[in-house]
Amino acid sequence: PSMMGGSLDKAKEQAREIEKINAMRGHWEMAQLLETKDKDIAGAERELTAALAAAPDSNFAYNNLAQFYRRQKKYSEAVAVYERLLKAKPDAVNAHLNIAFNFALSGQNLERAEREVKERMAAPPKDVPPATTGFAHYVLGMIYERQAKKDAARAEYQSALALNPKNTDAKKALE
Repeated sequence: PSMMGGSLDKAKEQAREIEKINAMRGHWEMAQLLETKDKDIAGAERELTAALAAAPDSNFAYNNLAQFYRRQKKYSEAVAVYERLLKAKPDAVNAHLNIAFNFALSGQNLERAEREVKERMAAPPKDVPPATTGFAHYVLGMIYERQAKKDAARAEYQSALALNPKNTDAKKALE
């Protein structure tokens, strides 16, 4: 905090120090500062790309770059990152759900989105939390809603809420 002598410049210095210990984490920290504090979107993208290059086996790095693209509404870029993750790590099953979510948000390629979410639902990890399964139902509901399949969408939103009653997005969708 600035009241204790901190500043954005000092935070950036710390991010560079972290980078010396763990390159991926340092780039990620810098990206957070650039995106949220400086509003330097291009700089944040460079840092997140560097984070992934520093740790190409890290789901964390892939997910953060893809989530960045989603926040920027660059859905096709987010999908491309998840596709790269699946090529590098075919066992990263959550990438299927994330691909479906990005397509559902964009309204594009809904047939593939439906296949992706159903593939994820058909082969969930053994320790998948109910909230994650609920999110899968929510995404499938989004897809059905975009396809004008109102009854199917409603059923998926209800399934999402049954698994995670705190899912405010599913509650709003049902309204």
